[in-house]
Amino acid sequence: MKGVLNCVLARDEDIRRGTSAYLDDILVNEDVVKASRVEEHLARYGLLCKPSERVSDGTRVLGLRVWGERDRLVWRRDTKVGDVPQRLSRRSVFSYCGRLTGHFPVCGWLRVAAAFLKRAVTAATSSWDEAVESSWLKTFPGEIAARMSKEDPVRGTWNVSGERARLWVDASALAIGAALEVVGSIVEGAAWLRPDDACHINMAKVDVAIKSLNVVLSWNMKTVELMTDSSTVFRWISNGLSSRTRLKTKAANEMLIRRHGPLRGGRCLAAPRRRMPHQYGKGRRRHQKPECCPVMEYEDRRTNDGFFDGLPMDIKWPL
Repeated sequence: MKGVLNCVLARDEDIRRGTSAYLDDILVNEDVVKASRVEEHLARYGLLCKPSERVSDGTRVLGLRVWGERDRLVWRRDTKVGDVPQRLSRRSVFSYCGRLTGHFPVCGWLRVAAAFLKRAVTAATSSWDEAVESSWLKTFPGEIAARMSKEDPVRGTWNVSGERARLWVDASALAIGAALEVVGSIVEGAAWLRPDDACHINMAKVDVAIKSLNVVLSWNMKTVELMTDSSTVFRWISNGLSSRTRLKTKAANEMLIRRHGPLRGGRCLAAPRRRMPHQYGKGRRRHQKPECCPVMEYEDRRTNDGFFDGLPMDIKWPL
């Protein structure tokens, strides 16, 4: 159907320039071509369509509620999410999280919360229909629903155009995320949970900087400004793009000292930049065992001496 529709629209040059089709929905720019002319053109090839609706008056477009506000088009969630499932299982939680984030381009904190909930439920159950027994995990969906009723982040600006974009990237102990800003509006966001490894936070910030470039490519932007709060990541990427410095391999043959210690008592978790609620830290694995974590006194000393300066982006350092 998509191929047939695009072929028919392309037969008229003005209609091709003034329309944007997604499956069977057609957005018409009436500054280029009138909607009535598009309807007549489609009827000439045997394609009948419903009466056109003006987006600025408020309508449903691609599963979103779109309307005009202050000389611009804005969008939000079109349907209600529904109540939190009474019986929590992997199947019911995944279905609920699917309604929370769906296909929405901007979800903010909700995308990370839903992903963390799915990971925790998967770790707490062995099958799709096994009931969740963890007391703290049972309260987590309700807390998400309560906050979303006051602050639903699923919203944004619909009609954004331009060739310059600003890409905000960041990483924490739990997740990495990116937000694409065009003309002061966030048009798309992305987030990924971090694996349970001992990867240095700087490596996570480089990872999200590279991974999030895929978000920009789909918008065909000519100029992209990458925003990060890490001076180390800034130097790595700048040196990699300019080839200004060669590869530095300081301490490549040094032994990384590792000692067994309790996960909660280690200095690597003593002062995270963003702290999760205390009870949620228990749900990341079903059977928690003491872990082997890097001794941070040794790692901090090497970092202060410039250990990570000049480290290339394509090397995974074994920390």
